Amino acid sequence: MTLIASLVSAAASGASVDFADSGAFGGATPKLAIFLSGGTGSADAVTDGAAFQLGVSNGTTHGAMAFSCDTLSAASNVGRSNVSDAAYTKISDTGTQTAAATCALAANKATLSFSNQSDGETVYALLLGGDIEVSVVNWSSPGGTGAKPDITHGLTAAPEWIFVFSTGTTDATNDSASVSPLMGFWVSGTQVGYSHRIADNATTASLSARISTANALVSMGAGTPNYSAFIENVDVDTFNINIDASTTNRFHFVCIRSTSGTPLGLAAGNITAKTTAGTQTDATGMTQNAQVVLSLLTAMTALDTNVTTDPAGCFGLGIACKNSGSGTWQYGSVAHGCDDGAAISGSMDWMNHQHSAGKHLHSLSTAGATTIAATVDSATGGNLVHNYGTASGSAIQFPFLAFGADVPSTGHPASRRRGRAVHGIDNVRVF
Repeated sequence: MTLIASLVSAAASGASVDFADSGAFGGATPKLAIFLSGGTGSADAVTDGAAFQLGVSNGTTHGAMAFSCDTLSAASNVGRSNVSDAAYTKISDTGTQTAAATCALAANKATLSFSNQSDGETVYALLLGGDIEVSVVNWSSPGGTGAKPDITHGLTAAPEWIFVFSTGTTDATNDSASVSPLMGFWVSGTQVGYSHRIADNATTASLSARISTANALVSMGAGTPNYSAFIENVDVDTFNINIDASTTNRFHFVCIRSTSGTPLGLAAGNITAKTTAGTQTDATGMTQNAQVVLSLLTAMTALDTNVTTDPAGCFGLGIACKNSGSGTWQYGSVAHGCDDGAAISGSMDWMNHQHSAGKHLHSLSTAGATTIAATVDSATGGNLVHNYGTASGSAIQFPFLAFGADVPSTGHPASRRRGRAVHGIDNVRVF
């Protein structure tokens, strides 16, 4: 099979912005665009506050979330935007939507068309095409606990992986005292999820976070989850969400399958970061080599544990992509770091963020400084090896999904689809 992949960046300014790569796509039309952005600061520069934008589109259906916080005073709020009519949204900390855009896919490119003007921030766009089928599904939980009604995924056969995200709110744009964004992955019998909560309307900063190895959806509250939910019964038409507490939150799902008859190579779970600089094998035995790695960015060392101290303060997404034209690895990441328990005042700098085109495993300190920076060293022979240029000394956990269609030179049979644990690598399964 063929998977076409490219990561393109551009400034979000003007009525429309093209993200194009003819070298990778050669006239073909992408089938999925994932948009990622932060604030208006320069790449790899510590920037005050938190700003995070994530959106998806298959050219027909869109879904997006954004949130923003500042550090100016105890009266400041959190802006939240969770929408199903845009592929990109941006929000101020006071709840004003400062950008909204839909997406069109055409030969070699994705185009964002803005109805609200944006601020010129750098946007990273992951473009995927080739022998894949993609759906984007927006779904609101009807409330109640247990298994929810069937969700139609819209593919012609069962998805091979699912990516889910939300601000932990209904389909709305507003300001609030807190935000509890979540992201997660499902791959066959494996699912992982991460959420953290920022409360920004008190005299003392309050954070909490949790990485789940059993639930793709977990939304943190003040010290404990608001709810946890797992994806189940994934079949040719539908899947279900099974949830432990009632919510009417809105969720955005990306579902993908191979159309070639040969499944994608997959690995999913939690990467345990190397504690010293150097290379480390973080997945082995993939049936096809990785071309894309999506990483949930944290400062957490604990799994399945409610954390209410400084490690709960980092949240973000990292993308690594092997460009199908040049064969080189490309990167885009957005993350923020916060200081739990900091006294909030007009002069207290307790929350900062960064975006980067130079790394995808990226963890920040409470001051927003880079503590972990890693890139892909190699993805050959069914293995995924990272190069940790910066290491924190702590075994930070990164929930991740890796996928691709490069056939390993070791000849792993592509028909082997039952997920298995990787010997010597905790919390990772390959397919």
